Amino acid sequence: MGTDNSADEAVAHLCSRDNSLELKFSPIKLNDPQHKGWISYRIQFLRLGEREFVLESTRDMPLFLDATIQPEIPIICNGIWTALQNNGCFEFEPLDDRDFCLSVACEHEFPTVTINFADVIPPPDFPWTKGVEVTRESLMRFAKQVENLYELF
Repeated sequence: MGTDNSADEAVAHLCSRDNSLELKFSPIKLNDPQHKGWISYRIQFLRLGEREFVLESTRDMPLFLDATIQPEIPIICNGIWTALQNNGCFEFEPLDDRDFCLSVACEHEFPTVTINFADVIPPPDFPWTKGVEVTRESLMRFAKQVENLYELF
């Protein structure tokens, strides 16, 4: 897969309420014509600043988000904003292969973000599969950062 490494440095951050956990989302521009209309991505999970787990493309498991037919990054951003605005919930799985499931629950003072994976196994006691509390401000900032990254494509 041909990637533009300059986009690798563009990251949206989401921190847990106590700042001990961090999720980093990086969209990756694909230069290969056969992947026109798709965006790849990497999601890194850190605990106390140390990398704990990474979901990223490999030769055996490419990761894609649709960028043209049903653009998925705006779906993620709008879903988060709607859940925050309505004190509701939002769930997202990529259309391509459903490599992960992002769930956002905003019914309480502190939203809970949960991420589960289809084909990879995170480390034992991985907190994001159980749900991580974040602040509303942090979640809103994350959605805005993701939207801004998408606009670079």
